[in-house]
Amino acid sequence: LSNSAFERLFQYSSAEAIGRDPDDLIGIPNSPEAADFSRQVMSGKSVHFTTIRRRKDGSRIHVEVHATPLFSGGTFIGCVGTYQDSTERAQLARELQDDIRQRLALVAVQLAAQTAPRGSTSPQGGAYAPMARIKI
Repeated sequence: LSNSAFERLFQYSSAEAIGRDPDDLIGIPNSPEAADFSRQVMSGKSVHFTTIRRRKDGSRIHVEVHATPLFSGGTFIGCVGTYQDSTERAQLARELQDDIRQRLALVAVQLAAQTAPRGSTSPQGGAYAPMARIKI
């Protein structure tokens, strides 16, 4: 079964989702990751992970997934799974990583300029010049 939040997130109606394997419905084709997590849940393990899933229109979305197995009389009968859109969080993390890389590159250039003997040249043949300190 699905609910209105699932329908909004993945663009499938309840009628389209009922009876379909979630890995086939929203998983990324040829990715063993979804099947691996499904096997873990079917063996009785609760899982929590972040990943990418596919909407009905084919677009990809970053999600945080929590899945807990359901058993009746010791027999696996399904699972309860929640998906939370983490696309914005993933974008912010990428931007932060890019910012950190840029700042580290600036620090490396600063250190190279500060530690190079006066009048020496860079490996590319340019002269090192003193640089103003950059606050990071």
